[in-house]
Amino acid sequence: MKVLLLEDVKGHGKKNDIVKVSDGYAKNFLIPRKLALEATPAVMREVEMRHEEEKRREAEERREAEKTAELLGGKIIKLSLKKSADGKVFGSITSKDICDALEAQHKIKIEKHKLMLTEPIKSFGTFEVKVKIYGDVTGNLNVLITEK
Repeated sequence: MKVLLLEDVKGHGKKNDIVKVSDGYAKNFLIPRKLALEATPAVMREVEMRHEEEKRREAEERREAEKTAELLGGKIIKLSLKKSADGKVFGSITSKDICDALEAQHKIKIEKHKLMLTEPIKSFGTFEVKVKIYGDVTGNLNVLITEK
């Protein structure tokens, strides 16, 4: 019997998979416990419609991500740090600081975990920061750190 899995079932498949199992297993275990539905033509159509909707949604998210990556190209974020009399830098610039400045200066909102910044910036100069926007779509952002 073919069934549509409503939950992940160890050894058989993941949620929304259509798998073939024995009639007894489906009727006595999967269906009563609401882990699966019998794969009738109506259920199959609904699954197809769901897959198509998900593909459309993913394509739209990808387009938005590519648009955002284009917007980020060439943008320079200007931030400043304090410097002591002997030339040491006070503080550091974190992902959150960069995201806040990007929103304030260029009206582009990015979540801080999408910035590929391994450690805070603790010196003056220009730094290139990669932004992982969606899947394999990435953008680059230039951060200029100046003295206060």
